[in-house]
Amino acid sequence: MVTHASSKRGILHEYGERARGDGMKERSVLWVTKRYEWHAATSGYDRITRAIAGPFADRDSISYDPRSLARLMRWLVRVAIVRPKQAVRSDSYRATLDFFIRARLLTKRYRILHVTDVEAQLDLIESLKTRKLSVPIIGTCHMPPSRWQNEIRLADRLSSSFSALIVLSSSQKAYFDQRFQGRTFLIPYGVDTQYFKPDVRVRERGLCLFCGFWMRDYPTLARVIEIIHTKDPSVRFEVLIPLPGVDLAREAGLRGGDRVRVRTGVSDEELRMLYASASLLVMPLIDCTTNNTILEANASGLPSVLSDVGGVRDYADETFADFVPAGDAAAMADRVLRRLAEPESMHVRGAAARSFAQERLDWSKVAARTLEAYDECIRDWENR
Repeated sequence: MVTHASSKRGILHEYGERARGDGMKERSVLWVTKRYEWHAATSGYDRITRAIAGPFADRDSISYDPRSLARLMRWLVRVAIVRPKQAVRSDSYRATLDFFIRARLLTKRYRILHVTDVEAQLDLIESLKTRKLSVPIIGTCHMPPSRWQNEIRLADRLSSSFSALIVLSSSQKAYFDQRFQGRTFLIPYGVDTQYFKPDVRVRERGLCLFCGFWMRDYPTLARVIEIIHTKDPSVRFEVLIPLPGVDLAREAGLRGGDRVRVRTGVSDEELRMLYASASLLVMPLIDCTTNNTILEANASGLPSVLSDVGGVRDYADETFADFVPAGDAAAMADRVLRRLAEPESMHVRGAAARSFAQERLDWSKVAARTLEAYDECIRDWENR
């Protein structure tokens, strides 16, 4: 079964799977997820809940008898939907969510709690751990090690709050293996390969795509575009920037023009069509664990030129991606121009990107590995 107490920013999901033929005991999971407004409807790590629950669960809503909890549920949803910004900053919101999670766990129907965004929810989980919980807590970390290194007591905070961590890249795994005392599982981020898919009929030769704002290198992108246009003015750029990145992009000198279109607020369908119609993804990055843009481009059969940072090599390989040093605009521009000059190879590289996504990054693959991690955590907890 699946239930949702949802807002744009904080969501509780629960999933129960009855006993299966392999003798597995009943597995039930309570998720605490976070939703970011700039993600497409089919994007975001919170999709793990649907990837796991969809194939196995009948989606019946669970109702609770205690009237106080029913009122609490209605208040939480109303505040989070009507005033999301205020709610997310509100101590009463956090206290309410804390109580709601604790009330769910007190039913003892759950065998594991999965916090899908550790960085956003660590304080909440630490407050939960002030009382003894009856289930293990597993968390997913999203930020690269460079973003954690200023956190002096990181290992102590994580080790005291979580039984295990899911990390999304090899660089994270190496970092947390040295600092976290519990289990770490390297499981990739996923992508909806049914929604994001190629359409060779609409490919536009010479069209480059850039998308996103989190840890994107706007100054390098501006220089790349400038260099390319001095050598080949026919190359066209679609630059998609969510609202939180608009000022940063402007400060970096990113401007629209005849061959550069800078946009924000594109629809999901426009985004999908741009992945399908572009010739090349161009992604200068400051650092990275992974990001939706790379995954969605892969699923759409779009070759890429990427900054060689963080975890990008966990999500792309040289059969379809070129890797250049971070901040090296000249090297990136050169690689882009070389690839655009070889259109006959782009179809092969695009097919390789699509295969990579289907074989390694499809949500069904990620869900299966996540369930294995749950099972290990549950066994460790029960045998402790």
